[in-house]
Amino acid sequence: MVLAILEGPILHAGLAMPSSMDQFSGLTPISSWTSPVEIRTGVNSGEIRLVYSIPTEFYVNTEFYVNNEISFDYGDFNIPLMTPLTSPDSAIDLINDLELLNSAASTKGWVLFPTANSCFRVKGNDTLNPSSSGSGIITHYDRLHYLRALEGKVEGGEFQIKDVVTSSSTFQPRVDGIEKIFFDNTEGVLSVYVLARGNKQGGRP
Repeated sequence: MVLAILEGPILHAGLAMPSSMDQFSGLTPISSWTSPVEIRTGVNSGEIRLVYSIPTEFYVNTEFYVNNEISFDYGDFNIPLMTPLTSPDSAIDLINDLELLNSAASTKGWVLFPTANSCFRVKGNDTLNPSSSGSGIITHYDRLHYLRALEGKVEGGEFQIKDVVTSSSTFQPRVDGIEKIFFDNTEGVLSVYVLARGNKQGGRP
């Protein structure tokens, strides 16, 4: 169960992300995170942090593009989106679960495009704002991704998950009977070791 919970976020960690986590410095909940896959040490040993993205059905509409690409550079810009079954519409009309627009306090409201090598804050309607160091192009038919972040740890015999939306997000127990979890990231291969225990009956293990 622990591996099933972690599998999706791990396999999508870094997907569509900028080459440097520095571009997330303006996003308060994860501003201090150093990598899309961060294994914590010291007093936080046994914890993992994951920054990942979720592909959506929305893609950029090429009708508004010049030479099949759109350029962006620091300032706000508009980007037309559509789905296979809809006509061009505004980002907010299509993406109903984005929250706290133009807010640096929530991971919701931030999106990514794989070809852009940048992250974007949704400011309203179909307006995006690239991160402070962001500039480049988004190519035609590029798919929109939601930004997500997660922390996992073991505490009190439970595997707990924090869906990092704001700085006040809290850990929630997900799997009972977990004594310890170990992570090892060697040459880009992440190994996860889970030490679990059986149930007890009448006070006896």
